[in-house]
Amino acid sequence: MKSGTCPKCGSDDLAEDRPFRHQGEGIMIAACNQCRYAELYTLDAQEKVVHRRTVLYVYLGIAAFLGIIIALSIYL
Repeated sequence: MKSGTCPKCGSDDLAEDRPFRHQGEGIMIAACNQCRYAELYTLDAQEKVVHRRTVLYVYLGIAAFLGIIIALSIYL
């Protein structure tokens, strides 16, 4: 499916890849909108770097938000 066409029906109408809920990281689902065929694949090295960076930014954002809430509750 990485080539942009479905190996089962040959359609190029593919759904956007999305994460697969599984323990660990880096498993994605690629699916065809026509025949509903789906494949699981792991992220390559570059995609893993981007994924880890995104997760890090989310955690830092949450920590900053909680820090602001705690600081406001202490000073107000």
